[in-house]
Amino acid sequence: MEFDDILLSRIGTGVTILCAIGSIVGWWHSRRAATEAQTAVQQIHHQRHVRLAGTVQTSLNSAIKLLRTVGPGCNAEKIVGITMEPIIDETEQFLEQFQTTFSGSALAEKINVPVDVFTAEIRTHISALSDAITPGEKLRESRIIYTKLSSLQPEICRVADDFTYNPKGD
Repeated sequence: MEFDDILLSRIGTGVTILCAIGSIVGWWHSRRAATEAQTAVQQIHHQRHVRLAGTVQTSLNSAIKLLRTVGPGCNAEKIVGITMEPIIDETEQFLEQFQTTFSGSALAEKINVPVDVFTAEIRTHISALSDAITPGEKLRESRIIYTKLSSLQPEICRVADDFTYNPKGD
């Protein structure tokens, strides 16, 4: 009888040890899976930021391209035949994307521009441009908008390049 008790005790101890080893192996596998999931989430966020920064950069380039027609190279005679609506629409689309992307998000800390102040200032000039009657007023406001957006371009390019050429997303 005593031999049976010792045998059962040893079998129970062995099973307990095997269960402990199994739980350690399971813990190790779940830890590795959690780390991989966390890395995947970081990569998804990084790819999203790459896409958003690229979209804003493309939109800014389109707005600047349209604004060049009424920018520093334009004069009062040339501006008479230019329709302002497409320029204003493209600039507004850029401002919406810029504000949505950089205002109050994780990307806000990447750009050295007060986003809400900048967009409010540009919108004031857009409003003045759409209300302008004389070619001189249109020329002045369009040049201001062109200059301000052009000054933003290096900053947007830097942010887009940081995300594009930083595969780890640091």
